[in-house]
Amino acid sequence: MQDMQEKEDDAVCPGLIPSHKERETAADNMTSPDGSRRRRTDKFEEKAMESILNDEAILEWWRKCSGLHTVDKWVSNYQKHPAGWAALLMIQGVPEVTGRLRSKVENYAMYSALFLSATIPVLLVPPADLTSGSGWEFEIRKRLVFYSLAIGTAAHLLSILLAMAFVNALNETARDSDVFRVFARGKGYMATMKCQWAFRVGALVDMLAIITAGTQYLGWESIVLSAILIVFVMRVYLTTSELLFRSGSIVKYWRKEMGGNPDLDDPYDLGIPLERFAARSKEAKAVHQHLSQFFDTGEAEDEGSSDEDYEVDVLEDAVVPLSEHWTQSPRPASPASPTSPASATQRRFQARRTGADTNTPGHHNPTRAVAHGVI
Repeated sequence: MQDMQEKEDDAVCPGLIPSHKERETAADNMTSPDGSRRRRTDKFEEKAMESILNDEAILEWWRKCSGLHTVDKWVSNYQKHPAGWAALLMIQGVPEVTGRLRSKVENYAMYSALFLSATIPVLLVPPADLTSGSGWEFEIRKRLVFYSLAIGTAAHLLSILLAMAFVNALNETARDSDVFRVFARGKGYMATMKCQWAFRVGALVDMLAIITAGTQYLGWESIVLSAILIVFVMRVYLTTSELLFRSGSIVKYWRKEMGGNPDLDDPYDLGIPLERFAARSKEAKAVHQHLSQFFDTGEAEDEGSSDEDYEVDVLEDAVVPLSEHWTQSPRPASPASPTSPASATQRRFQARRTGADTNTPGHHNPTRAVAHGVI
């Protein structure tokens, strides 16, 4: 059967489809008799994959821990914060909380844009009933409508700008500690509240303009009708939202000092998240100290090389897989180039990496110290 298939293949595509014997010969050429070449290839692929996974894990750890020691005092005072965003960052994590906040301010910005789409045309081309008339009642109505629309337009525009600023600031944060710092020093919570209140003020004055314009057609009857509708809507809204927040909000339910009413056996205690945050902050601080010694440029000034040249050489020579440092397999020093003005600096940097710096007796590779003493 196999010979018949080969004959058919050769009849259809003569000389193009290899025979079974030719395929076996090619496989034998690719693999040595003992299979060592294939084993070496598999081993190389496993090492490459392991190196990539190690690099990603180390980079993820660095993103979560680096710089946390700069905000640990602020986080430890979580019970004194006006809101619970620091606690939420410790409990839920930075990606989850930043996603919630982005959704919050973007919703306010989107609904503000909807209001602007209705108020700006009225300001540009006002109705004739509001511009033609006489008497003190007409003048008061006209000014109240246009002043309200102008204030509402400014408030909604402010809400959009604040939302854009907040999202852009979050987009430029590189590490978890930077997000914490946005709330600690940048008053991120107050930025979201300003965006929220700007939308509310804009919506309120726009409704005032609508009610005032309604008096042109119904007189004082429109004010009475609007008052009844406002009372009904606000009552339903406040009772519903209050019940929701008091059932699960970290402030209105859990924090008793902020007016919350938690269950008796559910106190506001973040001991475990705070302990984990402190541990990560301590590890990151230790790593930062070791790496600052490792990349200290103060000892690298030698003849013919400037600080800028040394920094460039350090960055070029330090771009290696982090797993090499953590597995204690430093890269061999490259030969110094006679044409390079910073070749002496490169030799010293390579000597420091391998722990053989002649200017610093007994110096050890700080990345090995990190691997042994911190992580």
